[in-house]
Amino acid sequence: MIILSAAAVRAAESAANAAGRSYEKMMEMAGAGAAKELLAALPGKTRFAVLCGKGRNGGDGFVAARLLAEAGKAVTVIRVFDAAGDKLSESMAARMPETVRTLIYSSQQTEAENALIDAEAIVDAVFGIGFRGTLPEEAARLIRLSNALPAFRAAIDLPSGVGADSEEPEPFRADLTLSMLCLKPEHVDPAARRYCGETRVVPIGITASGARENALTRKEAAALLPKRPVNAHKGTFGHVLVLGGSANMPGAPMLAAEGALRSGAGLVTLALPAVHFAAAAARLPECVFAPMPTEAAGSLQPIACGRLLRETACSAVVFGNGVGRGTGLHRIAEDLLRIPDRPAVLDADGINAAASHIDMLKEAKCPVILTPHPGEMSRLTGKTVAEIEADRAGTAKAFAARYGVYVLLKGALTVIAGPEGEVWLNPTGSTALSRGGSGDVLAGVIGALLAQGLSPWDALRLAAYAHGLAGELSEERCSAYGATTDENLKSVSLAFRLLSKGM
Repeated sequence: MIILSAAAVRAAESAANAAGRSYEKMMEMAGAGAAKELLAALPGKTRFAVLCGKGRNGGDGFVAARLLAEAGKAVTVIRVFDAAGDKLSESMAARMPETVRTLIYSSQQTEAENALIDAEAIVDAVFGIGFRGTLPEEAARLIRLSNALPAFRAAIDLPSGVGADSEEPEPFRADLTLSMLCLKPEHVDPAARRYCGETRVVPIGITASGARENALTRKEAAALLPKRPVNAHKGTFGHVLVLGGSANMPGAPMLAAEGALRSGAGLVTLALPAVHFAAAAARLPECVFAPMPTEAAGSLQPIACGRLLRETACSAVVFGNGVGRGTGLHRIAEDLLRIPDRPAVLDADGINAAASHIDMLKEAKCPVILTPHPGEMSRLTGKTVAEIEADRAGTAKAFAARYGVYVLLKGALTVIAGPEGEVWLNPTGSTALSRGGSGDVLAGVIGALLAQGLSPWDALRLAAYAHGLAGELSEERCSAYGATTDENLKSVSLAFRLLSKGM
């Protein structure tokens, strides 16, 4: 799925207009596509109310209203704002057949609200992409009323109010969003997409070039799944080494190991402080164990870890979960990155160890994957968390290119960036994942997919998708409040089941 920002879409439309594909022609095609999708999705609905704003989004709404009426539907257009001086939407409104009832909200408030109440389907064509600021009161009133009604709700491009400075009042809550030309970042951002419902892309007769991002569809994610030959054995599916833990944080590497086990790895070796061996063996009897010596402070002993890394014949390594901030831990990361070809996942304190000796990333002999949250990204880049959050994709892209690594920047909209400048956004996720241990599980999922032969790029995209889907499944099963990390681990298995079945 191609994703373009509002600015990129406007640039594409402006270029098309300058080349002779007028805004009016683009609105005609957009409105026609919207009407076609609505007629297909709602064959039994006969009464439509279309909320039209100014500019091109309002123009799309007028075209859709006209074509719905020509298809035999009873249509009322509600003009949300005074239309004076709005040439684009006026040109579309002038083509409206007499069968379409048109109301101006500022002077016909009661009639307009009654038309909404009577409608079986409400179409939002008020703002579209790029809205910022505060919802005007007239729009806020109509959105509040629309959200309270039982009618089916559809939005053109984006539900109005998404992108506002506040979610009070709540944005238009769509059952279906019809995005013109391509997806926008809001369609895959979990904070915004909960207002979009199902999202479908509508072509408008132009193409967009330049900077773009992408996201996996469910079908594309399923296509990345490693094959499982019927005559396979455990060696077929790779060997993951999870190296982590410290005196106070034994659980993190256990979660990473279980994440790998639930993601198809044939064998998982868990290397953690010897003092925690019994507890780990009781929880994860499927693992092979490498009890490790520790320093006096309880952190892993670098010399012993270096020897383990050199002597263990594994397919991928996950390092950093729960290792703490002990001195000398950067030496473990350096030893890991000196081993040719074998992919290395640096998570949690493994990232912090690398941040303290950042040039080790440039000198790595193997593919390197880093999975920072914004705080860890701040330590890697020297930027503030606020600066990172203001440009998540740009930050991850620049760092990945500078150091020749793969970056999965965690957060509400997970960003995946590669060393060649590629950037993808992950469309799945839930606040059910907003708890300690979720990142450890994700690191294990990545390690398992690497061990099964996926490239770092494909492993990251599929792992992020499946892990986010697991959070959604946990939320469905026991709510975002009650979904513990243990529940999310169980949901990882279910996520892969759904993907493997094409569900």
